[in-house]
Amino acid sequence: MKNEQTTTSMSIGNMIPAVIAIGFNRPKSLKRLLHSLAAAHYVSENVPLVISVDFSDSAAGFQTRKLAAEFEWRHGPKRVILQEKNLGLRKHVIACGDLSEVYGNVILLEDDLSVSRDFYRFITESLSFVENEPSVGGISLYSHATNFLTRLPFTPLYDGFDNFYLQIASSWGQAWSYSQWKQFRAWYNDLIAHDTVNESPKPIPANSPIPSHVIEWPNSSWLKYFIWYLAESNRYFLYPRISQSTNHSDTGTHASRDSAMWQVPISIALNTLKFSTLSESLSVYDSFFEVLPDRLRKIAPLLEGYDFDVDLYGSKRDDILTRPLVLTSRSIEQQPILAFALAKKPLEANFANAEKNARDAFFSLIIRSQLGSIRKMNLNSFCIFEYFYGALSLRKIAKNLLRYFWQKRKV
Repeated sequence: MKNEQTTTSMSIGNMIPAVIAIGFNRPKSLKRLLHSLAAAHYVSENVPLVISVDFSDSAAGFQTRKLAAEFEWRHGPKRVILQEKNLGLRKHVIACGDLSEVYGNVILLEDDLSVSRDFYRFITESLSFVENEPSVGGISLYSHATNFLTRLPFTPLYDGFDNFYLQIASSWGQAWSYSQWKQFRAWYNDLIAHDTVNESPKPIPANSPIPSHVIEWPNSSWLKYFIWYLAESNRYFLYPRISQSTNHSDTGTHASRDSAMWQVPISIALNTLKFSTLSESLSVYDSFFEVLPDRLRKIAPLLEGYDFDVDLYGSKRDDILTRPLVLTSRSIEQQPILAFALAKKPLEANFANAEKNARDAFFSLIIRSQLGSIRKMNLNSFCIFEYFYGALSLRKIAKNLLRYFWQKRKV
């Protein structure tokens, strides 16, 4: 067993990423993460593990530090970093990202996560694949099944590859090469240059090309700044088609109660991975979980020749919509240029080989000025509910809610 408290610097660009587990005051959560790491498969027996624990003077904080010190790591050198003062989540994650200067490539895992058996192979192969792709800002282990802006299901279009691209950084299992982190760090340094003492970033302008929901996240979030960075620099995260990590949403800094809301199925085995480049992928999404217009035109002949923004979830602010036309799910009163039904999954499939001006139209291609003050997704006849959750009845949901609140009342 190799169980070192410190480790020497490795060459920058090394393709044996260090695994960095981030803890604070949730010993049970950290134990679950470390257990999943210990059970995983590795491409080398020299994989560094860093356990970084933020300072907490609570009993739970003490237990977390004790667990970090006693954990046995059999796959390479181990290093424990005990922060001497409380950094908070944003500064702690930034400090752990800075370890890429020591280890080259790094994998960051917060303590409420667990990983698949082959997560490490996915990371090493994907980092190698995008090594010379400047438009990729990082790698995700987690694969979103929910659009966290609308709380509706999200299914990326399948284009024959094992990955897709999303202009949202991942915080539920992510990896960076030294080069990727260095470029973000330079951008972030400019953001905190006005406050070198507290390292408080400048506020994100309300008209930034990212969701207002993200802008309004607390300043303790590092993720909102990385999402802003991706949008500003036109970069994307590479995501796995099948998730290699899951989020248990334990009570903590950004979660008021335990929840299974963000748990997703994770892979139990990986075959040969087939990656698409950013330019060839049909499955490329912006920070609103909307497919890029040029990718949608490739599968939808009726949309060829039109210059439009995509707003299928109906959640984009008007100032985000800058092209002459908009393909949207918002309710409109005017006659659209083209109309499409909501009949196939995923959402993009409704435009592939679609009939012109289909009956029971749900999506409309319209002139941007026609949006007016209408902002909501078309919810007529509960069609959205039926489309996404057809296996559930409203009566069953109501009964389950009543049962849930009754049980909570008895506790």
